[in-house]
Amino acid sequence: MELNAVICELNPMHMGHKFIFDSAKELYGNDSVNIAVMSGNFTQRCTPAIYDKYTRAEAAVKCGADIVVELPFPWCSSGVEDFALGGVTVAAGFGARRLVFGSETGETELLFRAADVKSSPDYKSAITKAESDKRELGSATIFDAVMQSFGITEPLGANDKLGMEYIRFGRELKICDFRPIKRISEMKSATELRRMITDAGISACREYMTDGAYEVFENSTSLSERRFNDILFTHCRLYRGDNDILLYASKISRESANADEFAEALPTKKYTAARLRREILRSVIGCDMVDGAPRFTVLLAMNNRGREFLSENKKHFRIPIITKPSDTDALDSLGKRQYEMHLRADELYALCQNKPAFEYIKKHPHIM
Repeated sequence: MELNAVICELNPMHMGHKFIFDSAKELYGNDSVNIAVMSGNFTQRCTPAIYDKYTRAEAAVKCGADIVVELPFPWCSSGVEDFALGGVTVAAGFGARRLVFGSETGETELLFRAADVKSSPDYKSAITKAESDKRELGSATIFDAVMQSFGITEPLGANDKLGMEYIRFGRELKICDFRPIKRISEMKSATELRRMITDAGISACREYMTDGAYEVFENSTSLSERRFNDILFTHCRLYRGDNDILLYASKISRESANADEFAEALPTKKYTAARLRREILRSVIGCDMVDGAPRFTVLLAMNNRGREFLSENKKHFRIPIITKPSDTDALDSLGKRQYEMHLRADELYALCQNKPAFEYIKKHPHIM
């Protein structure tokens, strides 16, 4: 059975995500296996997912995924490069040789050219100079300007930039087939659906989700970001360290009356809200390691086909799969440190839900 890897967040699962899973089977045949490498309880926006990872994984196996494994913290809440490195590492650890992903442009050649530019020594020199000459500008603006100087004149969307990084890291890890799937503009985005769920409840999203995903989410409780924002705000109020970004955030927190004012005043031209939240979130959790790639993944859900694939191929996997806490005994020292960060992130998510700290360590993979 050949493996199709999809790196995703599914926050929440919607028709566009199902389209990607279906496209993978159309490209490679129904005999192939779709593995979703899905963000854990926190996302690249550095906010808690609107539904927990096991709930989102259950929706995924009802909508085209055969196996769902976790992209653990902090990679799930990292910038484009580390997010892509983490996802590709997990996918390659299962032996995946092809990667299917969403894209604003859907242009394979463009993304390969962008990956070549990003990997070149000339790019590194150019970006270093641009960051020095244009300190007042944000990293995204500088990136676009530098890429244009190398002939990549078509703007890259957020998913395109991820795709470019998937190609860069995937090549190093022997993934040889990359298929961008162009987003259908008529479909609601995950951002739009989160807003609708927050404002009007899950029923407002009925027409934009498959029956399977809607059924799962209808019987689950969505998470409001309010308590999370309060935690970040309080942490910054009490911060007394020497990190420049956190000192800036601490200053803003002291000038703000509440978490809403704090969140609104926090972003700058140089630093996006996600970049600032990332620094604060890691400080809250006490994340003391980011470098390198994940040394484990967590099994979140699978169907019978996924179970068959795991049973037949597990001896050949290059990444440990955690299904229960005792599985971590086999991890090396770095892997155990990473798992500790992963647990702290889950404990924070549980706190945002008003649940006990060990809510997620007790969970078992959803088997369909």
